[in-house]
Amino acid sequence: MFNFNGTIVSKINDAEPELVYTLRNSFSIFETLRYQNDKILFWDFHYLRMMASLRRFRFNIPKHFTFEFLETEIIKLIKNNRKTSNDFLCEFNFFSNARITFFLISLLPSKPLKINDSKYLIDLYKENSITSGVLSNFSTTNRGLRRIAIKYAEDNDLNDVVLINEHKNIVETSLGSIYLIQDNKILTPSLDSGCQDFAIRSYFNSWLKKEETRFQLFEIILSPFEIQKSDEFFVLSIESGVHVVKNYRKTNFKSEKSKFLYEKFIKSNI
Repeated sequence: MFNFNGTIVSKINDAEPELVYTLRNSFSIFETLRYQNDKILFWDFHYLRMMASLRRFRFNIPKHFTFEFLETEIIKLIKNNRKTSNDFLCEFNFFSNARITFFLISLLPSKPLKINDSKYLIDLYKENSITSGVLSNFSTTNRGLRRIAIKYAEDNDLNDVVLINEHKNIVETSLGSIYLIQDNKILTPSLDSGCQDFAIRSYFNSWLKKEETRFQLFEIILSPFEIQKSDEFFVLSIESGVHVVKNYRKTNFKSEKSKFLYEKFIKSNI
């Protein structure tokens, strides 16, 4: 089922013809959210990011697209899907016909966020690069490039790949945000590098700065060589939680600090 601009429909073609036409023929902005433990996780960060995306891409923002209204529309769709699951990934799409901005919400049943420490094959992707700068912080900007990178990983029997920008600096992986641990330092690419400003990334970084005094977070420009200098390496995403990387090329990594941090973060915030 879908929430198509406030109307619950079982098929997209059941919606008003104008909405269906606009969906098929217009540029869209999207945001992936998670519903778990009877709440939308990090909703305040997601809402601010969605509004920033709409402003940046010059969508008309209806006055009724308030924090409370959009949250209610998500919950309305979830209540109609309770029989399938209690945990969902939610994709929120906005699209416009130049006069009016519409939204489409879809759900996918999901397992709770967790630590994934099974074998995770990852390598550097060098065929295409992300453009550094703030425009790349929006997920819509490089959606096509990330899909190519994901297919490259599949074709080469990899789980994921590390994306770089035009300056050959680390940006993120095709599936999430990169974190490196070196002693008591946590390194992650800065927004200037061109990484996506995910809500879970923002929330996790804020939590690290406020609550986790054992470690110091650095959001900086990172060379790929920093990966091999690190003690631990993990990938964070709203879809999967944390993927602990144990091997990268000829470098082996530990995982104790990564697991400790993520478990504490989950316990404190979810």
